[in-house]
Amino acid sequence: MIVSPFSAFRNTEPRLLWDPTVHKYFGEDLRFFILKLENSSTEPLRLLEGLCERAGVKSYCVYKLYGYYDALLKVWTNTEGASDLEEKLDPGETAEIVSAIDFHVHRTFYDDWSAHAGVADDRYLTSHEKDIVLLAEGTGSAAEVRGAVDRLRGARLLHYYAPGEIFSPRDFPLIKFYSSVSFGRKGEQISDIRAAVAEQFKEVRLKSLYVGAALGDNAECLVEGLIAAHDYPHLDEWTDRFYGSLRIENRMTLLIANPESPEVDILNTRGTGLGTNGHRLRRLVGDKYAAMLRSLPPEEQTEIVDVFSEFRVEALNSRFERYFLGICEARIAREEELLGEKLSFLQQLERVAMTQLRAGVLQPAFGESWHTVLNEVAIELMAKKKRQRMIELDASTKEPLLGLGEAIGAVRELVNRKLVDDAVVVAQIGNEWESRLMKAVELRNKWAHGDIGSWLHRGGPWKGWPDVARRACAAGLVYNTLAASSMALEK
Repeated sequence: MIVSPFSAFRNTEPRLLWDPTVHKYFGEDLRFFILKLENSSTEPLRLLEGLCERAGVKSYCVYKLYGYYDALLKVWTNTEGASDLEEKLDPGETAEIVSAIDFHVHRTFYDDWSAHAGVADDRYLTSHEKDIVLLAEGTGSAAEVRGAVDRLRGARLLHYYAPGEIFSPRDFPLIKFYSSVSFGRKGEQISDIRAAVAEQFKEVRLKSLYVGAALGDNAECLVEGLIAAHDYPHLDEWTDRFYGSLRIENRMTLLIANPESPEVDILNTRGTGLGTNGHRLRRLVGDKYAAMLRSLPPEEQTEIVDVFSEFRVEALNSRFERYFLGICEARIAREEELLGEKLSFLQQLERVAMTQLRAGVLQPAFGESWHTVLNEVAIELMAKKKRQRMIELDASTKEPLLGLGEAIGAVRELVNRKLVDDAVVVAQIGNEWESRLMKAVELRNKWAHGDIGSWLHRGGPWKGWPDVARRACAAGLVYNTLAASSMALEK
């Protein structure tokens, strides 16, 4: 039975809402807590606002309910925040609370107001992360914010929610309600419930379907919607029609008037370090490695996730991605052979680096005789260091087969003599291009000569992995840049 509200829902200002996939990307889940209070006259806002603040939960809304239950608390929070809040909402911990149903949302479907796709993966979200963080942390100028909003709305990661554009002026004030659905025993599928929401609640606007699980209750879905106040007498008829179409006898409708707190949607982009980024890494590596990562000691998890966090934004969605994730997987499983396989990109880095030095620095200065000049300078430098060796020539091109390290040293000498201009390489990988490339060369040589093991296990088994991994990832970012330029040159 639906009890008439004392006042109607008035929070109808247009607002922007994060897509659920964005919250999940930053380690946050949606939870509803349906509460019975010791005294129905208790102010839910004052009570629950204080509990949320003490639990560190920032994104929440408190609704006063009319019927058996007294309040509904809607929150987006990470695992730690949810755990703290669960403890504080336990009737044994807070005297004002008689019972609390915890409904944990796994999937969300919007009916008629959002272009939510529901399938955005971590790689897609990573490509929009800078815009997301800019909005969430409020660090940009007005123009930057407008640009980020437009891009995120276009990417369907930010949604515009405007009741005033859906309802006519005569429809106000509005009433919000939730209906619970349990479908496990009846055999209904989510698609059946979505169809029933669309067909049987045609008169209800701005609908959402939340699919999840509740502790201590049979609810597996919550249907949320808004109706005009003058349509309130029809709500019993519409809900009966909805439940009847699904052949559901046990039903619960929660009616809401004014929300006790503003319906804010705050995103915590800082998360909880290990929890957020560890969760991202587990979703990206293979199933075998995801299970292993969960079982590692906390200090080892932290070591791996720290490296992942440092390089993930630039490494994901790039040529280096598969090597990057493989380097993490090798550490997770302690597979030295896999690490060796993933360091094979260093050969490609050597090739594209030589291509860039030739095309961007040497040929503009010396034309087709570039290799002769480079060879002469390399021999001079070796003589100074008393490290003479026979430089072989390529069988087809007759070009000197210098190692990348030798070529870098010769190019630097030519730059110092002001015979060549390194502006192209500086523009690509910075003023420290020589140092960055030489560090990659050092790693490549150790890998190629089978010396990685001594570096990797310096100080104990796998203790040197963070150093090796960071060196490899830094080289990988250079590889990304040079590989893209090399492909353009080769075309």
